[in-house]
Amino acid sequence: MERHIVRDPAGVVKVGSNKNEWQGTSYRPEISTLFGSYHHYCQNSGQQGKSLPNFISDLLQVLNHVLGWSDIKQEKTKTGHLRSCTWKERMSIP
Repeated sequence: MERHIVRDPAGVVKVGSNKNEWQGTSYRPEISTLFGSYHHYCQNSGQQGKSLPNFISDLLQVLNHVLGWSDIKQEKTKTGHLRSCTWKERMSIP
C-alpha cells in the first residue's frame, strides 16, 4: 500500500465505484481511481476483489491504524475521495 499511496496534507485521491474501470482498455494509473486500480490488480492476479463498502473500510483501517495516518478521511460523496493522501505515481519525486 505505502508503495503506491503517500501521505500528502494537500492531496486528494478519488476512490471511485467502478470495479470494471479498466476492463477492455489499457490500464492508466495516472487517471485511475483507487477502487478501479484495486480491481485491475485483482483481475490480473487471479484474486477475487472486495465489494466497495468492504474495500473502503479495509483501506481506511490500513491507512489509519496500520500506517498511523489518522488524518486520512473519506469524503461522503457518491464516488468518494480520500483527503490527505495522493498516488505516489502522480507526484514529482526527485
